[in-house]
Amino acid sequence: MIVYDETRPGKEDPDLVSLLKRRRNPLLSETGLRKVLEELTMKMSENILLYACAYPRENVRNLKEITAADWEKTDIVLGSDNEKYLPVFTTVEKLHAFFPSLNPEAVIYMLNKKDILTYLNLNENTAAAVVNPTVDDLLLYRVNLTNLIQVEQDMYSRN
Repeated sequence: MIVYDETRPGKEDPDLVSLLKRRRNPLLSETGLRKVLEELTMKMSENILLYACAYPRENVRNLKEITAADWEKTDIVLGSDNEKYLPVFTTVEKLHAFFPSLNPEAVIYMLNKKDILTYLNLNENTAAAVVNPTVDDLLLYRVNLTNLIQVEQDMYSRN
């Protein structure tokens, strides 16, 4: 994972935004929802970067690229099921909307699916990552991430 650089802001993927929005449509039929979820799965199989904030260990605080093992701690959200979730966001703006006043010690990182899976595997008490909590609430469990990573690898090995 790499440190977010404000001089090169990431752009929100309009296809991902549309799929997440369509997924929340209460009028969607079962068939329509299945189609949206299939499209969302394929979109999430691409090389998607998400944003999270964490507190790196002192010895890596100035590095631009670290691993999940280098996080000393991170803010976790507690779900209505009393499970712990790692909040990740599709944009930095959504991260700031959720965490309006970040601790000055917090660092914003750009993570791919492997980074998130590594974090979850190192932190067994965290059930999953949640994309855009309280808005999209898309849960990425270990098995989902493993499958998405495999699909991504398969897609790139064919090309």
